[in-house]
Amino acid sequence: MQNEGKSLDNLEVQKVIRIRDLSFQYKAQKGEKALDGLTLDIEKGQFVVIMGSSRAGKSTLANCLNGLIPNFMKGKYEGEIIVMGKNPAQEKVGTMAKDIGLVFQDFESQLFATNTRLEIVFGPENFNVPRAEMQKIMDRILKVVKLEGMEDRQPSTLSGGQKQRLAIGSVLAIQPKIVCMDEPTTDLDPMGKLGVFQIAKELHQDRDLTLIIIEHETEEALEADRIVVMDDGKIVRDGKPQDVLREVEYFGSLGLMALQVPRYFHSLGIAQAELPLNPEAGLAKFRELGLGIAEDKYAGLVRKDEEREQTYSDPIIAVKGLEHTYPNGNNVVTHCIWRLANNCQSRRFQLDEVATSWCATHDD
Repeated sequence: MQNEGKSLDNLEVQKVIRIRDLSFQYKAQKGEKALDGLTLDIEKGQFVVIMGSSRAGKSTLANCLNGLIPNFMKGKYEGEIIVMGKNPAQEKVGTMAKDIGLVFQDFESQLFATNTRLEIVFGPENFNVPRAEMQKIMDRILKVVKLEGMEDRQPSTLSGGQKQRLAIGSVLAIQPKIVCMDEPTTDLDPMGKLGVFQIAKELHQDRDLTLIIIEHETEEALEADRIVVMDDGKIVRDGKPQDVLREVEYFGSLGLMALQVPRYFHSLGIAQAELPLNPEAGLAKFRELGLGIAEDKYAGLVRKDEEREQTYSDPIIAVKGLEHTYPNGNNVVTHCIWRLANNCQSRRFQLDEVATSWCATHDD
């Protein structure tokens, strides 16, 4: 929670991040602060989601946490940050890596090794971890990020979701006390996003690890302990997800997309405190209000689907039982069944965690 006006002295030990009156203005910016008097505490073991529109200051804050700002990215820096008892502005970024690991929004820029194995052990090698211990770390991390069996794969051959999980794994291998992910799902398809948030959910079970995710995907924020909303370099909301995510109109005023379920019930005039947040709660509220889909409307929707299917011609592409394995043993397509008819848009599904190719698993 925020602690306006308090000094950094005599604060509780469990606060692993303590920020006071932090302001930063990039060297190239004139009169515009990326961060403006920001004060924030984050406690050990918390899962915090930081939200905000573009240029709200989220990525700038992330880069301050490990010292990239002001040590590499120059500008006018004011205020103070303490991370695990250290001031990142006065430490080498490499020194901070054991305390806080940062996964960039452009996750591919973090991948440079020739295979997955070398990518994961790069950090431990630089901290002189014994080889036997490195092997244990690699085995554990591959399991955590669901890349088992891909030790010898070149990162460039991985899917977007797999690359993102590898970037996360390379940070986790250093075993930092805090992990900060800057919009980790921005460039991913729905399956890739699901994989990343599943990892986040599992990481949160480790109460010794503090997890910070900067994200636009509001639905996934429901899993967090706390949501911090930023705007124009300031913190404008800080609270529990069930409270913050019900502020539908406020989210809209910030240029953020509120969750679909509370947004719909808000349009019906339901009071903010009573807005359901997920589909299950929405369905219960739907029934409580005595609402339903009129039979004639439902029949019309079914009829339109049937009419559309009748316009499909014979398939112009048909695939059944397709499998493919590269010479290096990488199995990229398994039991693919797919039809593409004329006037029909192809639907795409990832077959399994091994696949990097995409196809449907059913007939249209």
